[in-house]
Amino acid sequence: MKVLVVAGYGATPVLRYAPETEHYLVRVRELLLKADAMGNPFSHLILCGGRTQQKTSPGISEAFAMAKRLEELDMELNVPEHPVSPFFAKLRVVLEEDSFTSLENAENAGRRIQDLQWEETFDLEPSITVMCEGMRLLKWQILAKVFFPSSKKPIRWEIVSWEQMSPLKELAATIWDTCSVYLPVIGIAMAWWWGWRRRRRAKYI
Repeated sequence: MKVLVVAGYGATPVLRYAPETEHYLVRVRELLLKADAMGNPFSHLILCGGRTQQKTSPGISEAFAMAKRLEELDMELNVPEHPVSPFFAKLRVVLEEDSFTSLENAENAGRRIQDLQWEETFDLEPSITVMCEGMRLLKWQILAKVFFPSSKKPIRWEIVSWEQMSPLKELAATIWDTCSVYLPVIGIAMAWWWGWRRRRRAKYI
């Protein structure tokens, strides 16, 4: 079993054409096609991202928006002048739509990988690749060690960088998320705060 986990960042039908989101998804597509061309294709694609923009995109998750755009890109770029092998016909796409934070993304993705291991492949040594935003790489590396199934195969990392957040703020968020793993009360407080912040934000988006 070869799995690609993709973290979502503000990908909605309204925002998906933002340059950074578009570039991110093009990179995802290129990675899938490269693996296919080398004869070692991904078997599963796990797209992570919950319903974050309820005013502009009610009921639509970041994971669904990313899947839809990847499918569109495959049709747009699969032209006679540049023939490619469409990957959606051969790839199982799993939408992880219950996540709002990186911690939830990693925890739920890890659970999905474990489910796939036992339900489909019985593969106890999955090959896992994670694609995320560059500044969040350290956070993902820590969380993957906690939530992803153990394997002798090291996790591969692919990054795309565009975040303008202060590195100190991102470091603080990384420490906060890591502490939440071992002190659940912190995770509960963080989930409440993120929910309140996103509800407030949704009024203006």
